[in-house]
Amino acid sequence: SRSSSISDFFKATPSTSFMKHISIRSLVVLSLSSFSQSIGTTESQQVPVAKRTFSGIEQQQQHTKNMNVIDSDDESGAINEKKRRFFHSNGDPKEIARDDESRGAGYNPSTYLSHVLHSLEGLDRYPNYLNRWQLTDVEKLEDSLEEKLRLVRQQKKNVQERREQITALLKRVDMNEFPLLKEPRNWDEVRDRIMDPRASDSLLSQFFKRKGGNGSNVPSVENVIRGEVPVELDQSRLEDWMDQEMFDVYSFPLLSSEFCSQLKGFIRHVTALGKSEEYSHLELGTRAVDLDTVGIGWLNSLILHLVMRPLARQLFKDTEELVEDLDWRHGYVNAYVSSIIPGTNQRRRLVPHTDDAEVTINVFITPENEVKGGNLRFWGLRGTDEQGEFVGEYEPEVGRALLHAGRHFHEVTDIEEGNRYSYIMWARSWGGIRSSTCPCCWLNRRQDKDCICGPSWN
Repeated sequence: SRSSSISDFFKATPSTSFMKHISIRSLVVLSLSSFSQSIGTTESQQVPVAKRTFSGIEQQQQHTKNMNVIDSDDESGAINEKKRRFFHSNGDPKEIARDDESRGAGYNPSTYLSHVLHSLEGLDRYPNYLNRWQLTDVEKLEDSLEEKLRLVRQQKKNVQERREQITALLKRVDMNEFPLLKEPRNWDEVRDRIMDPRASDSLLSQFFKRKGGNGSNVPSVENVIRGEVPVELDQSRLEDWMDQEMFDVYSFPLLSSEFCSQLKGFIRHVTALGKSEEYSHLELGTRAVDLDTVGIGWLNSLILHLVMRPLARQLFKDTEELVEDLDWRHGYVNAYVSSIIPGTNQRRRLVPHTDDAEVTINVFITPENEVKGGNLRFWGLRGTDEQGEFVGEYEPEVGRALLHAGRHFHEVTDIEEGNRYSYIMWARSWGGIRSSTCPCCWLNRRQDKDCICGPSWN
């Protein structure tokens, strides 16, 4: 509940039960695709779950222990990923019927990702790996890799062209009308323009005190945005600011309601400009709007370095293996709507999934009286025995951030009225866990020294 203190968590160590779930790692393969995925179970069991009290929500609520996969005929909440070969029925994976003439046809990297990955591992490990191969198989590998490279080049071209066109569109925006396009010059602007007063009290006040009291030794906003100085936070000052909603899920007031209104207003303005015939092909607003692309990348960097990195070092060091720091971020504004315009990629919900991130922050920027629905439900950490079991539900509050492990299954419930806008950021540790763990081990939380990307093999 909101009233519970987070102090116990800072003092606690990971439970024996939890560590047991992530202690076994088998030999795995690399992966070349995105890992924002949905997984379902059909085990149905009524379980009482305590929910925090907010806006009259009951403290106890019944939920089925069931993560539903999206209906194939309803894509209003589907994940952007390739079609799956298997679905889960009564806990058992069953293969979807398909017409595949290549099945059993030997080496076929164009059809089987596993064949490509076995080949890449062999090329990485053995100097003359292909000496033992038939030339026909070498040619198949070559064709498959050429196709992957073609996809990379095509997507690179699409990204470059899209960003150039959005840059041209932004020239129609009056910067004086939207102050958030200007990077803050000092900490007073951060406090007055951006932060919720409670966040300022917990973050900025201790920041100044720990740097000498009079502010003379405080790094500039620019230093922090550029990641040039590490930010350390005093956990004793955070306990009154943060709440632990459920395991590995924390909430705290972060952005002021005024700034949230400005951010939402700016995104709506840009998407309205994008509806013109010249830019309609960009489909701005039907899904996520990347803040770096629309000129507000400074906000992503500020939140990463001032909030996510220091908090992650304290909250996720053990559970998410964050021995090294977060060093990458992707921030965007997403919208869920109650009424979908036909022919668009709009969503009214989002099925259970995990993020391609070590840590995710989700800040709700729509006032509660403008939207009904769109709560976040959590379904346990991927790769643990609790995966797929209902953990809890969170009802958004404007300006309040939700910080959680990226590999914690979560979904967005149906939007019943209005539109829900959220500022979301993913953060990764390329120099840490991802430098010594293959995607399969990472995704499924397998933790030992025998991963093919780990030190024992390299």
